[in-house]
Amino acid sequence: MGLTSNLDELLNLIHQSLKNVIFAENCFVALYDRKTNLFTMEFFVDQFDSAPPPSKLAKTRTDYVFRSGQPVLMTDELFRQLVASGEVASLGTPPAAWLGMLYGRLPE
Repeated sequence: MGLTSNLDELLNLIHQSLKNVIFAENCFVALYDRKTNLFTMEFFVDQFDSAPPPSKLAKTRTDYVFRSGQPVLMTDELFRQLVASGEVASLGTPPAAWLGMLYGRLPE
């Protein structure tokens, strides 16, 4: 993998690398802006859904990872449990499995 200072190129390289080790045809990178309290999709590739507009924290899978501060391999079973408990809401086309991780610091 080559080096780049271009964010778009870097995110594409990360996506290509992920696809070498796991099924990651659908992939996104959400960035959190502490000043606006919004998530933006800096990278979004999906076979079924389009990228959402910048949004505040909501009951999404991404928000769950952000709130917990822990990586999550969210299987369909875990997702159903989190929906039933009110931790997340069902939005978009449900994946068979979803992997989320947080990079950086949690909001202060």
